[in-house]
Amino acid sequence: MKINKEFTVCPACGHKGTVIQDRVDELISDGKMPVGTRLFAMMSKSPLLSPTQKIITSNGLTPGIVAIYDICSSCGCLYAVAIEEVDMIIPTPQQKKFPSN
Repeated sequence: MKINKEFTVCPACGHKGTVIQDRVDELISDGKMPVGTRLFAMMSKSPLLSPTQKIITSNGLTPGIVAIYDICSSCGCLYAVAIEEVDMIIPTPQQKKFPSN
């Protein structure tokens, strides 16, 4: 079962609004952003693999967790507003080539 969890209230003060998404909602209602736009203060991605585990999937994707953070518009607490399990691509050494000068 995949993880898909949203946190709708600040864990510190119980307020429901967040700085970034509140502003995005205003811009959507003003017609300046498309409906369904979701922005956030920070996002982190982490594959669900140990450092020595090889990527073994038929489609080249690896399970991972994405945590999305925003800032409470009442008390300023930075907290996770969503955690989702996703399929992600982890670059192999061949994909990490740097251009030569």
